[in-house]
Amino acid sequence: MGNTLLKIDRQELIKQILKKDGSILISDISQQLDCSSETIRRDLLELEKQGFAKKIYGGAYIPNEYDKSVPVSLRNTFFNEEKTRMAHCVLDFIKDGDTIFLDASSTCRRIAEVLIQVRRHITIITNSIDIINSYHMDADEHLICLGGFWNANNRAFQGIQTLSDVSNYTANKAFISCPSVELEFGLTDNSQEAAAIRRSMLEHSRENFLVVDHTKFNSHSDFVISDVSKIDTIVTDCKISDEWDIFCKNNEINVCYEPRN
Repeated sequence: MGNTLLKIDRQELIKQILKKDGSILISDISQQLDCSSETIRRDLLELEKQGFAKKIYGGAYIPNEYDKSVPVSLRNTFFNEEKTRMAHCVLDFIKDGDTIFLDASSTCRRIAEVLIQVRRHITIITNSIDIINSYHMDADEHLICLGGFWNANNRAFQGIQTLSDVSNYTANKAFISCPSVELEFGLTDNSQEAAAIRRSMLEHSRENFLVVDHTKFNSHSDFVISDVSKIDTIVTDCKISDEWDIFCKNNEINVCYEPRN
């Protein structure tokens, strides 16, 4: 690759793109600026140190002052194979007649897509517009939509009305994802409102499932959802560490993962 731009000019161009689009993918910007992915990663690290953007796996974004969630447009591009494997693992836990909560994560969107493909006779309760839009008129699932204020960043309904709606239901199972999970503080989120909705889903469900890829373990976000001990089953994309394995066994948490083919 030809790296003809000076660093100051390259970073200024990255800033302009971020201001315009709100988020970028490293693969896209390296191609657009004709430089290596590693060069862009270093640029994004410097921009993060300047407080201009938040670097994440595969890209970066400008966080909202009150909601630091990764835009769903970025989340939908990450770990697609892993999300599909986890969704198929989840199928083993969902039976005909179940009522389930699905949060507004891109992971739960994949679960919904797989459920629709296999035509399971269930009731889905969600605040995700993407899950709602994936619902088919002739689907075997019943769909309950949670209302509230529209959050374009998360493509979901949030707020007091959403929490009130969740409290009107009970589910056999809740499936949630989250940006971070750690032993000390448990499940954490970048958005206070999203954290409250996920917490309420767990509180109104008889059995709780956390569906997260390996990058979410031992990372940190600002708002607490719940203790890990509130989870009955963790579904992930690869074998967990020995530390987590011991913790899950001590707290009687089942762990499921679908190995790569």
